[in-house]
Amino acid sequence: MTCEHRGDVRRELQDVERRPRPDVDQEADHALMSDIDRPDAWVVLPPAEILATVDVAAVPQIPFASIRSALIPVRDDNGVLVDWHLSATAMDEPETIAEFWAWRRRWRSSWPIGPVSNIAALIRTADEMGHYLGDELGALLEQLVDAEAGEVICPGEQADDVLQQLEALRLALIDTIEAGPGAGIVDETPGPGRQLGLSRAWVADDTEHVLAATATTAVVVRPGDGLVLLYDGPKFRSLPWLTEVNLLSDPVVVADDQGERVELTPDEARPLAWLVPRALRWHVRTVPLVTVWTQLLTGLPDALTTAAAAGTDVRFTTELAMR
Repeated sequence: MTCEHRGDVRRELQDVERRPRPDVDQEADHALMSDIDRPDAWVVLPPAEILATVDVAAVPQIPFASIRSALIPVRDDNGVLVDWHLSATAMDEPETIAEFWAWRRRWRSSWPIGPVSNIAALIRTADEMGHYLGDELGALLEQLVDAEAGEVICPGEQADDVLQQLEALRLALIDTIEAGPGAGIVDETPGPGRQLGLSRAWVADDTEHVLAATATTAVVVRPGDGLVLLYDGPKFRSLPWLTEVNLLSDPVVVADDQGERVELTPDEARPLAWLVPRALRWHVRTVPLVTVWTQLLTGLPDALTTAAAAGTDVRFTTELAMR
């Protein structure tokens, strides 16, 4: 990606001039990360992805042998096995992740519909647009924002209503011209058979988010600074407007929109790797705001249609959606 293109990313997300590098508030960064520096909070994983799932076969009662150590059984209140999740310890094991999803698709179809933070932003955006979500869709999205409290179920008989309300929302998002751009990570890892494209997206709003962190490194979405790398913790130095990451090199190379580079050890770069599992080289770009919710606007209709055809419900869970 050229420097000119990186500059376009910044200009589309921010109308004010770039702050000089000496103005970076290191004390504020240290305060932001103070909780992460505690031994009991040394890791912050990326925001939970919500999956819409539809059962297509019975849940296996025996774990898949080759990835047994990375599997976590999920049981209901009666102790009945209802699912298998992948342990967070597998985040650095691309082969395990791929094997898990290949196994899981045999008995449960799933569609990622985005992180909780994006769904909350969608509710806010619809309200700002003056668009009424509809009773069924509005209630479902509100429940999904609170989904970390447990599983959310959309009954099959509500599928038609939710589908109609989703289409109305999609058209309203496309038609609006008041909302600013979103931002996203584009996977450009080389290799045969890889599908390059947008892997994670977010709304560039006025709220700061810690996407992933360890005690020494963090990735933050910050108003006015885009995607920010905080490194050399616990005091932390800051690289705002992060645009390129190359995890294939050793040391790992991170660059901003002005071409400034930071080198990290693979261990220090772990939060960057967690953002897009299996992506070893990626860059940040602006996207139309509606693109931020592409997963929801395409995945949820597919899940609802599949569930209606099977005469069953759609179940939503939050888990490490590493595909």
